[in-house]
Amino acid sequence: MIDILQIRKYDAVMEELDPSLLDDDDVEVDECDELEVIDENEELIEEDRGFNCLWDEVDEQGNEIPCLLNALPNADGTMSDYCPKHTEEHKSWLEILELYINDILKLCEPVLIKKMNKEQSGWKKQVEEQLGMTRYLITKFVNEKYKEGMLAKTIAIMLDNLDDE
Repeated sequence: MIDILQIRKYDAVMEELDPSLLDDDDVEVDECDELEVIDENEELIEEDRGFNCLWDEVDEQGNEIPCLLNALPNADGTMSDYCPKHTEEHKSWLEILELYINDILKLCEPVLIKKMNKEQSGWKKQVEEQLGMTRYLITKFVNEKYKEGMLAKTIAIMLDNLDDE
């Protein structure tokens, strides 16, 4: 049996999605014959990025390779920046950066730093290279923000976002 209300709801939704389906002669419809050309080099506006993960890998030649996985919406309805795989990588990066900051501020046990040095030798140098800053600049930035009353986690997020600005 055919449900006319269901068909009318379907028609209304389809008309919103594709205005060229309208049968009315009174309403002008834009010509939709041509496809929109999107420049690959053009930056995506945050609202237009859809479900794309913002994580970019770099190959041997220095070319950026975008992640092919989709980001998932958060519980509060906002869009996360990264897919689940890269979200975990970003969390671990922030934890290492926070440990580096706590080491600068002398807020963590030296045993923890020794253990980290033993497990991942050169981790401090990797943090400095990732941030593109020297230890002196990082120390100066961290001490300045800590004197302003910021926590190590907040400072880590700020340092991580410095290159985005």
